[in-house]
Amino acid sequence: YFTTTSPAAFNMIFRSGSADPQNNWLGQIEFTGQPGSNSQIVTRNSRTLALGSNNVQTLFITDDDYVGIGVSDPDRLLELQSSGDCWIKVGSTAGTDRHFLIGTDSNHKFQIYDETAGAMRFTIADDGKVGIGTDAPANLLHVEGDLLGFEVHSDDQRIGRIVPAGSSADGRDAGYFSLSYGGADTI
Repeated sequence: YFTTTSPAAFNMIFRSGSADPQNNWLGQIEFTGQPGSNSQIVTRNSRTLALGSNNVQTLFITDDDYVGIGVSDPDRLLELQSSGDCWIKVGSTAGTDRHFLIGTDSNHKFQIYDETAGAMRFTIADDGKVGIGTDAPANLLHVEGDLLGFEVHSDDQRIGRIVPAGSSADGRDAGYFSLSYGGADTI
């Protein structure tokens, strides 16, 4: 372990053999207790900083501040890669505890999965088909679930509606498709 007599910071600087102490820094690790200061691990050149565990590099930060997880040369602000499924978990503990997974599976679908409910909410398949409530869309837009109707709105006006058979409040048990003008249905 390392100790310091300064309560404000502990600093380790890594240098090459150059005689110029300002231009030969390879990197720096600094832990600070100074209010308003950040502890840091930095490189002093244009090389990528790589971190990992179990002697495997996993997290990479490039000189242009791109971050890669599973990819050593990210070309976006954040890039994730995996040889299998690749998911980001997003959750909130405010109110009801809710967690979603956003990512791609090994079949190359982009998906949003409701981990709390155990249900697939949204899928874009590799052929461009979009599924809501299904992970296997069969059509360009495939909506599955207990629908009492599907509406299309523009601003605050309904412009179209599809009501499945047996679900209409006005007795149209065969189901119907309508276009709306000014909020009123026309069949």
